[in-house]
Amino acid sequence: PPLALMAWGSTVSLADVVVVDRSLGQAVVVIAQNPTPIARYAADEFVSHIEKATGVRLNVVSEAQDTGSSKWRIYIGDTLAAREAGIDVDALDLEAAVLRTVNNDLFIVGREDEQEDPLNEESRHSGTLFGVYEILDRFVGVRWLWPGELGTYIPDLSDLRIRPMNETVQPAMEL
Repeated sequence: PPLALMAWGSTVSLADVVVVDRSLGQAVVVIAQNPTPIARYAADEFVSHIEKATGVRLNVVSEAQDTGSSKWRIYIGDTLAAREAGIDVDALDLEAAVLRTVNNDLFIVGREDEQEDPLNEESRHSGTLFGVYEILDRFVGVRWLWPGELGTYIPDLSDLRIRPMNETVQPAMEL
């Protein structure tokens, strides 16, 4: 019998989310209609690192602009779709992020402050950004050895698939 997991009325995916296949972009990045500065920055970081690894620049659209033309979506930040998938952002700890695949979608969602500057060292509600870095580390192989571009290692890839997951992650070090 087929194996299916039910969570909050949605089927948790058992198939990979295909981001890039044979150097062709397959997924679209979706953000909220009015994303926080942290969510916008997290989406930019995700797209930038994917482009450096694969040569493919993924499109970023708001939920209202999403036409459904892509089979795979990567939702970054607190979106309506994330809430519909049962992700309660308000229940997350500081810096925590939910990484969840549902059907053909990947959700990277954490706590965010509306006004916080993502580059501010004092920023403590940037869980979405941490979630993006977790995905880049695990699935792309990005390594940040020291600050700056010279200290960032990004491998060359022609394919990128994100395996099914349903977990909450947070940095190993507490603030």
